[in-house]
Amino acid sequence: MADEHRVTSTEITSKSGGIFWGIVFLVIGLIWLLAALEIITADLNLVLPLVVILAGVYLLVSKLMR
Repeated sequence: MADEHRVTSTEITSKSGGIFWGIVFLVIGLIWLLAALEIITADLNLVLPLVVILAGVYLLVSKLMR
């Protein structure tokens, strides 16, 4: 039993893509919903390039930090 490895929350999130992607999709969904309900005016053509840029920055920083 001493060789048994406990899985930490950090290992779970890093294997599944991390909390980062959950937050990204949550924010995109919220912006999209609020724009569809006309609560906010959002140019969705601006949101997608920002997501791609943020994803690239995240991937670069996460690789450099390892």
